[in-house]
Amino acid sequence: MKKILVLIIGLFCLTGCEAIYTLSIIDGDYIETLEVNNYQVSSWGNGEGSYREAIGINAKAAVPTDLRRTENVESNERYPGINYYQISLVNRADNLGVRYENTFTLAEYAYSRIAGIHFTEFKVTNFSGEVNINTGTEPTRSFVAYPSLQKLTIQVKTNHYVVGHNADEVKGDTYFWYLTKHSTANKNPMLKIKEVATSDPNLWQLDQDGYFGIKTLIAIYSFLVVIAIGGGIYIYFKIKRSNR
Repeated sequence: MKKILVLIIGLFCLTGCEAIYTLSIIDGDYIETLEVNNYQVSSWGNGEGSYREAIGINAKAAVPTDLRRTENVESNERYPGINYYQISLVNRADNLGVRYENTFTLAEYAYSRIAGIHFTEFKVTNFSGEVNINTGTEPTRSFVAYPSLQKLTIQVKTNHYVVGHNADEVKGDTYFWYLTKHSTANKNPMLKIKEVATSDPNLWQLDQDGYFGIKTLIAIYSFLVVIAIGGGIYIYFKIKRSNR
């Protein structure tokens, strides 16, 4: 049997690879995905030992989601009672890669195999209802072990209240950290959220920051639009009558 590369670490030694690590924290579910992309078609190759072959093998691998599992992850064998990543092949004309996905509870995510292997000092703590997710002072081992890895993007999307973060960029409810092999020093991706997802306040109620929720804002803006339209109609007919 051909040796299956452990997770996607082995793929990073191949030229042109980029990785996107995504964590969606929605209503208490921790949905983790890792996608490895290679847009350099000339590096794919064919046959034994090629990137194309390695990707195909990895897409069929049986990878336990729990880092504490000691079963052999270099085989296709699956054991009863063990949860495995859902793995799919990314196969497009301009991109050949592999995608790993799993949905965890908070307690399970603390032992994520992907996060635990790829982020040094990865730690998830829950204190007084606040969840702190921290990758450690050196967020990834992959750039050290496989210098051909070009970049790693970490993105976290959540509908939980965010207590604190050090993201490079925030777009709506998604937080981004951009890492390259030259920019990992002194980077410490961190996100702290409320354990329980916060729902939108009811009409005329304030959220925990003292702001109106979306329902109230919609009601206010709708009222203002009605007033504006009504005022416009009133002015129109008043001018029309005055011109008779």
